[in-house]
Amino acid sequence: MCVWLEDTLKKLDRILAVTSHWQDFLNGVCTNMIYMQNRKLKL
Repeated sequence: MCVWLEDTLKKLDRILAVTSHWQDFLNGVCTNMIYMQNRKLKL
């Protein structure tokens, strides 16, 4: 199921906000990441 979700999200040509603690999933899906640390966003 997770592999299917990752493959499906990779094909989207849109902006997508994803919240996850699974770094491998995020690395496989995301091209850019913004982190929130100390209430500040970091690219």
